[in-house]
Amino acid sequence: LQGHLPIQASGVNVFTKAQWQALKLFFSLLDLDGNGVLVEESFVVLLAEQDSGTLVGFDYAYATEDELSLLLEVMDCNADKLITEQDFLLFAYRALLRWKKAMHGSG
Repeated sequence: LQGHLPIQASGVNVFTKAQWQALKLFFSLLDLDGNGVLVEESFVVLLAEQDSGTLVGFDYAYATEDELSLLLEVMDCNADKLITEQDFLLFAYRALLRWKKAMHGSG
């Protein structure tokens, strides 16, 4: 994951430019203090916004606190309780690959 270029695998863009920009925007929205890392508080705020109905586009709870804690653990590559932009984008990349494999089969 280098710089601000869409991830490529075998010379093919994994994300569209719009998807890449959306992922980076979403990370920046979760980065509460703008220091380039997400902490558990980022996810707690997201959970509070979804529960209060202030999260635009969502009128139902889509994740519990336990699910968000698990997500944080999975995204945290080195278990330092900090999610860097690289951790976040790598998680999105792996999730997309798993989804594509599930949709198209393994062979």
